[in-house]
Amino acid sequence: MAMTILRMFTGCLGVDCELYLSQLSMQVIVIRLLTQHLSQSEALADQQKLTFKNSPTNRGKWCNIGLWKYTRHPNYFGEDSTDKKYGNVAEYREYKRVTSPLIPLPPAVYRSLPSWFKTVFLFEFPFYSRSLPQEGYTLIAD
Repeated sequence: MAMTILRMFTGCLGVDCELYLSQLSMQVIVIRLLTQHLSQSEALADQQKLTFKNSPTNRGKWCNIGLWKYTRHPNYFGEDSTDKKYGNVAEYREYKRVTSPLIPLPPAVYRSLPSWFKTVFLFEFPFYSRSLPQEGYTLIAD
């Protein structure tokens, strides 16, 4: 059934077409599995963060456990407000230096990568730290 639908959309006929369509089908399946895995990871990260924030012992701390240990996955507003809140805390600055923004990596690996690699391949863009106070400056809360 799926092959028939693919043939209709691609206008593909013949033996070479069968190979092409089966490769295309595999690519679609792989993309679907990756998308499903990412959405499950996002849900797990959200649950871990909620559990972390609901614990009284974590009051006033940022989440750096579970998946959050390996990736910050910023949502721009969240990263921005977290930078404003913890920007003057040395441990938070270190967390940002050694934790990948989007691609989960062990902190020891991420720390050792050159800046250009982090920017090009791991999406460590300057706007993720636009609200982080410069070293030596104190952030004044509104």
